[in-house]
Amino acid sequence: MKRKICLLLCLTLALGLLTGCKLIVKDEAVDAATTAVEVNGEAITKGEINDETTNYLNYMNMIYQAYGYGAIDVNDQELIASTRESMITELIEDRVLKQKAAGYGVEYEVGNDEALKHAATEGKVEVAEEKLTEAFQTKVEADQAAYTDQASYAAAVNNGTESYYVPGEIRMVKQILIAFTDEEQNELKALKAEIKELKATVEASEATPAEETAEEAPADETADEAAEEEDPKAKLQRLEEEYNQKLAAACANVQEEVDHVMEELRNGGDWDAICAEHNDDPGMTAGRKTAETGYAVFEGYEDFDEVFVKAAMALESPGDFTDPTASAFGYYIIRLERDLTEGAIPFEDVRDALYETAYEEAEKELFDQLVEQWVSEANVVRHDEVFK
Repeated sequence: MKRKICLLLCLTLALGLLTGCKLIVKDEAVDAATTAVEVNGEAITKGEINDETTNYLNYMNMIYQAYGYGAIDVNDQELIASTRESMITELIEDRVLKQKAAGYGVEYEVGNDEALKHAATEGKVEVAEEKLTEAFQTKVEADQAAYTDQASYAAAVNNGTESYYVPGEIRMVKQILIAFTDEEQNELKALKAEIKELKATVEASEATPAEETAEEAPADETADEAAEEEDPKAKLQRLEEEYNQKLAAACANVQEEVDHVMEELRNGGDWDAICAEHNDDPGMTAGRKTAETGYAVFEGYEDFDEVFVKAAMALESPGDFTDPTASAFGYYIIRLERDLTEGAIPFEDVRDALYETAYEEAEKELFDQLVEQWVSEANVVRHDEVFK
């Protein structure tokens, strides 16, 4: 009897051990901390790789749906495997770069390798003068084809584009704008537009013989109704007087500041300092290309206010500035920077910029080569079995 009980207990224990093996559940934290790849002795864990893979797939799924391509199957095992392989490659490179950065004594963050790039390439980048002259000539030829007239050139330069060829006589000017209020500007611009349209109508009627413009009044229009219509010339005069009155009132509101600025300028004050303190023109704000170079204008330029262009073209020598010039926007105070003539700009004016661009390109090319070399020389040990 005792022997049967003992055998039964042993059998039960054995069955328990066998079934228990199938019920063992992996500890997720321990599993995630498992080393999947070693890079020069430094571990990349399974969890880190899985997280990167999941994040990337979710991101691509969001992008696909946002652009109307439909959802991707983030649970597709082949897609997961290929994405994981890409993430492993990136993580290996990141580990190598992090290790190299520590060796150079600089900081490194994923996606920001500037400090490491500069440290690793310092003293190793060379830029031949011939390369600069070739780049210059290429840009000159491209701009000569692109800018067929002064207007296309001015539009590009005023949008901050660097240009290497001038298609005609161009004047570069800076300005201090002391602006009216938005309400004042809107009223003045509306009146100015109405005056311009009405003036064109009046001029057209004056250029046409009276018998050609005469029209019989509609049968249902009485003489009194016709008489009530304001004469175009009288209306034009009335609108011009209204514009001038509103302009004078707006000018009076900023006159004190204008007088102060002009006093400083006439006493030899620093233009840039005064501009920074008083200017309401965003294009003259520090950091903007036009604040450095000025605006490109020429006789008859229609993209700028005609009041601005006329005042700018009246200046005689570089450094000269206008008296305050009132417009629908505010007071212009314009300074002549330089006059450009047709042809390629002087190489010396842009050599430094060309060198900087060429250096950055050569530095990047060298750094890319170094990264490829570092990764290929790294001691990488993979444990792919952890993903099975």
